[in-house]
This record gives sequence, structure tokens and C-alpha cells, in this order.
Amino acid sequence: MNKATIIEDAVKHVRELHEKVKILENNNTHAATTTICSAVLVHKNRPYLGGRTSDYGKVDVSEPSQLATWLPEIKVWFSDKSVLLHIHCENTNGILVRVLAEVEVLRLAITHTSSMPFLSDTTIINITAKLEEGFNSTVEEMVSRLNSVLDQH
Repeated sequence: MNKATIIEDAVKHVRELHEKVKILENNNTHAATTTICSAVLVHKNRPYLGGRTSDYGKVDVSEPSQLATWLPEIKVWFSDKSVLLHIHCENTNGILVRVLAEVEVLRLAITHTSSMPFLSDTTIINITAKLEEGFNSTVEEMVSRLNSVLDQH
């Protein structure tokens, strides 16, 4: 190879690298401007765990009957086209199926789900999903609708 060919190839390579840098910078700018919205449903007399009582009232979480006074706890986070749901609720028959059905009614495409028992009669449900065409709910509406589903026994 002669010097001219080597220089020509080097210039071509540098231009390709500049294009890649521009693409990465645009992607990074988009990621930096991503907004996250969230909403939470938490009852005011929510106690701390481990048998301790809350500052809001004398509720002992070691008593399973007292758990119903502060459940469910629903947290929803939006980021661009993704949604994360965290639900701590009473463990009743079919609760996961009802929640997943409502999530699909809300026009969310579920990408991952986990459900884990917590204490003797509660469960924690985590759901990640993507927004589908036609999705038009706010985080507050989602929390309200999920709370309605959890109230159905």
C-alpha cells in the first residue's frame, strides 16, 4: 500500500468514528432528558415492620389482623415507554391473575412479573411493562384502578 491509500483509509475511518460519536451523543442526550413520573398509594397509618409500631398510630404488624389496616401499598413509576409496578397486598385467591388482567386492560404489555409471599398473609407483586398503542392513563388513574381490583375479594 502506498502512503496516499493509507491516509485515505485513515480519513475514512476517522469520519466513521465521528458519525458513531454523534449517534451516541444523541442517544445519551435522549437518555438524559428522560422523565420519570410516579404515584404511590400508601395508607397514613402504615406501620414499620418487625413488630414495631408506627409514628402514626399504635398498629402492631406482628398481628396479621392489623395488616389489613394499611394494605394495599401500590407504587407506579413511568419512564418513557416503560412502567414499573410494585404492589404489596393481602394474599387472596387469584390476586395475581386479577392484577395482571387489569394491567392488560390498561394497555400495557407485560415484560416481567414476580410474585413473592411476605409474612403469613401478604404478597409482593412486581411487574414491568411497555406501553402499548392506545395507552392513555395517568399514574394516578393506574393506582386507583389497581386499588379497585385489590379491594375485590
